[in-house]
Amino acid sequence: MPRRSFSMLILVALLLAGLAVVACGDDEPATTDAATATDTQPSAAEPAATTTEDPPAPARPAPDRAATDAAIADAEQEAEGERPSAGGGATVAVQSDTPTPVTGGGGTYIVQPGDTLGDIGVRFGTTAAVLAEINQLENPDLLQVGDELSLPGGEPEEDEDAAATDEEGDGEDAAADDGTSDGEEGDAAAAEDDANEASDDEADPPPAPVVVTGLSPSGIPQPGSDVTVEDVPSRPARLADFATTALPWFQDRTEVDEIEPLFIAWAMPVLPRGDRFHLVDTDADGLFSLVAIFTDPGRPQHGSLTDANLVIYDPVPNQPTRWRQAFDHNLAFGGGQDFFVLNVVDMTGDGRRDVLYGETSCGANTCTTIVRLLVRDGDGYRNAAANVAAPTVTGFSFEDVTGDGVPDLTIEGGTYGSVGAGPPRPFQFVYSAVGGGFGEIARVGLPTTFRVWVIADGNAAFAAGDYVGALTLYGQAASDAGLDEFVPGAGPDLMAVAALRAAITQLQLGDATAATSLAQAAAAGGGLVGAMATAYLSAIIANPDAAAGCAALNDVLAPRAAEWDAFWEQFGFGLPEFRSEQICPF
Repeated sequence: MPRRSFSMLILVALLLAGLAVVACGDDEPATTDAATATDTQPSAAEPAATTTEDPPAPARPAPDRAATDAAIADAEQEAEGERPSAGGGATVAVQSDTPTPVTGGGGTYIVQPGDTLGDIGVRFGTTAAVLAEINQLENPDLLQVGDELSLPGGEPEEDEDAAATDEEGDGEDAAADDGTSDGEEGDAAAAEDDANEASDDEADPPPAPVVVTGLSPSGIPQPGSDVTVEDVPSRPARLADFATTALPWFQDRTEVDEIEPLFIAWAMPVLPRGDRFHLVDTDADGLFSLVAIFTDPGRPQHGSLTDANLVIYDPVPNQPTRWRQAFDHNLAFGGGQDFFVLNVVDMTGDGRRDVLYGETSCGANTCTTIVRLLVRDGDGYRNAAANVAAPTVTGFSFEDVTGDGVPDLTIEGGTYGSVGAGPPRPFQFVYSAVGGGFGEIARVGLPTTFRVWVIADGNAAFAAGDYVGALTLYGQAASDAGLDEFVPGAGPDLMAVAALRAAITQLQLGDATAATSLAQAAAAGGGLVGAMATAYLSAIIANPDAAAGCAALNDVLAPRAAEWDAFWEQFGFGLPEFRSEQICPF
């Protein structure tokens, strides 16, 4: 072979070897993924195996205990001064700048500062009892910041980073197969990133937080009606979680014997009166609401009183066997004790049955009963009974006092246990629906043996313009020696006050002679009342005119008004006020 041809062959061989090296370099991946094992790459003689398994998700690092303890301390310190308290003692989660690490469709949740198991359950449409069971929590109240909780509802979603890695590898293989250049692949990836960012920008905003009112389904954080449990859940540690924990178990249970097992299993303290729960057709549509009272066995207050909550579960629209919570007393009005249902009846005349219930609160010496009347308001309720409360209640009755075709409420009670309240006096308080509300329309004092109360009843009749009725009561107080004085030695002064007021009443009725005689009897007692009666007597003898008599009396009383106020106030704060300017108001 000629030397030139041989040299040419060598040159061609060298060029081919160089091209082979370049080609091998192009087959190497541009980046090395941590998830790719280089020692398992297939050889040229062995075809690569195809797998459908997702690459393993990176292991979640264990929470740093020191950091966790510090976070708890910071959360508790912040909670002392800033965390609001929801009705019934529920903990409100502290807002954090750190995104909440959760995965949907079952997944997991990492406990954040301020979280409670009940709050987490409501957030993900489940209950504290379900979360405690699937996470095998011995004490659901002892959550640690950083704990990882499993959520019900299916397998966790695929890890986004691993999915992205898998998609990247598939994309490179496809690019190699179809001859796509690195530059073209980079442009496509950049375009995909831009599209993803645009998609993120257009994502739906997060749902608005629930405005907790306790008066409607939308104002009560609760699991959805599709969340159900078969077995009676364990009683929660907090009263605030009772209603939402019970709700999934109540689903599809609409009969008394179906609902009762939960209340038996939870072994709650007995109610002061009435039944634990009621099934009532409030709308007369054949669908029943569940009115239930939960009592807390762990937090008794004020002696025999027990922390409690009254809730109402209504049927879900178009799902008559499913419930949703429509009213929660403790969320609406704050915590209370000793609830009881008084009646479920139309009290307002709108054709719907209203829920009338009471609760009890006690001071050092006296217990007061507060009554609320729940009437329909959209898909929830409102309290129509404002300021309906009475001390030492001894009885309730329902009767149509006003004659409008609906019952009115009469409460008997009104006495105070404190010595400073003065002589005890029971009343009948009558409440009726007025202008969409429900308030007091009459107050009738029951018979009394105390002289000062007879005078107070005379004053009430006098103020109402019933001078004949007032005169009868003043006459009894001025002459009945069997009446109780309450304050030792006060009898003569009280009898003089009754005689003076009777004189003023007689003159108002036009009987100057009787007025003169009564004024003389009042003046004989001396003291402040005697001085007032003497001035009044002199004036009406000269001019039997009510205004003239009152002017003379008030001239004597004005500089001694404080003396009069002190005299009347010694009979206690339970007595109606009787100011100096009320003695002779003409």
